[in-house]
Amino acid sequence: MPRSHRIETLLITAIASLIAISVAVGQDEKKPATNKADAGKDVVEDLQKKLRKRPTIAPTKPAVPKEVRPTTPEVDPRVIGVAPGGKQPKLRREGEFVINRRGRLVRAADGAHFLYTFDADSKGAPEAPMIMMPCQLLESMEKLISERGDKVVFLTSGQVFVYKGANYLLPSIMREDYDRGNLK
Repeated sequence: MPRSHRIETLLITAIASLIAISVAVGQDEKKPATNKADAGKDVVEDLQKKLRKRPTIAPTKPAVPKEVRPTTPEVDPRVIGVAPGGKQPKLRREGEFVINRRGRLVRAADGAHFLYTFDADSKGAPEAPMIMMPCQLLESMEKLISERGDKVVFLTSGQVFVYKGANYLLPSIMREDYDRGNLK
């Protein structure tokens, strides 16, 4: 049976029940019904009046969002690791790839972003940390840090992006780098 027929059948049954109740109890004192058909019409009219009396609720206007501007997080100079009087590391070009680099996730000074700080490959070439771009892989890395602490070291590969004078890293591959002690 189609849905519209079921709804009609339900409505007819409900109206018939209301008619039977009003006739049996005698609650319809305003208009005395001469027969069951007139009583049914009265009940239907009462229901229609009640439907008309319901106030219409005006739709609310959605709040106009303020212009959202992405912010570049402030990188704490202590995280960068540049010695006093040392040279500030250069930014990497957009589109470059970072391949299998050891590093750790550190929360930025603003608390909303994570930075990937590289373990130094050489003493003479410090590398600035990169702001991690939000993605599912970053979420997995955050979960590992929350479970095991901030001493977790990752081997990460990904693509470098530049925005407002800062490097961003979109990780594509990540694995945890275990400390094997002297078993290399």
